[in-house]
Order: sequence, then C-alpha cells, then structure tokens
Amino acid sequence: MGKRYILSFFLGVTLVVILINPSLCFSENASCPKTIAVNQELLRVDKPWESIINDAPVQLMSVTIFEGHPKQRAVLIPDKEIKKNKRRISTWRLTSKTRKTYWLGCSYDRTNVMLVRPLEPNTSVCQVTYDPYVTISGHLSVVEIKCE
Repeated sequence: MGKRYILSFFLGVTLVVILINPSLCFSENASCPKTIAVNQELLRVDKPWESIINDAPVQLMSVTIFEGHPKQRAVLIPDKEIKKNKRRISTWRLTSKTRKTYWLGCSYDRTNVMLVRPLEPNTSVCQVTYDPYVTISGHLSVVEIKCE
C-alpha cells in the first residue's frame, strides 16, 4: 500500500502542476490576435476626393513563418498541405541546422501592419488550420495556429 500511495501522490502533484501551469509540460501554442486596432491617416488627397474612416475591425488575414528575424524576409513555405474535416492544414517542419530563431508573422486586412514574435527555441513544427469557405481579403480564414 505504501508504493501505491506514493505513486498516487506523485501523479496527483503532476496533474496539479499541469493544471496550474501547462506551459511547464507542453510547448506554448503560438497565436495571433484575431483583430487589432490601427490608426491610419491619409497624407494627401486631390480634390474632389475626401477621406472617411471605416470603423470595421481589422481582422487577421494571414500567417507567415520566418527563419530568422522577419526583417531578413526569409519566408518559409509549408512542407505539407492537406484537407481534413472540411479544413485546410498547412504544416511547417522547423529543423534548421543554422540554429536561427523561427518567427511567427500575423498580417491583417486593410493595413500594412504585421505583428511578429519569436517562436519558442524548441519549436519543431507549426500547423495552421484554415476554413476554406471563409476568406478575408482573398486569404483563407485562419481558424487555429499550433506550434510545438
């Protein structure tokens, strides 16, 4: 009975740790904000034109994976693209021998703003799931981003 008690105790403690802070046991899933707020300004317009502000939310349009900082523009293409359960899934295998950091880029419709962030150093694969029936500015709508 002593060994079972000790095993149960350690399993219980492990479960509590996972529930309190799952990032200790699993890679952080990367994600992009679904919408962002931007302040765009027209610098000049010729008569008779005038500008108005469109107050529709600026939505996530596309996702990019970079090898190295995005300023270097080393965009990676997916290693595999499949259709599954009425969704499209793009997969990137991140196995660089150069030990460069991989970055996630999030682009938004109706703006030239891209949010970027480095992925965790131990990230080896990223999958982006799209809804092929919904588009945003001509791009398939991003449903989920999973990087492990």
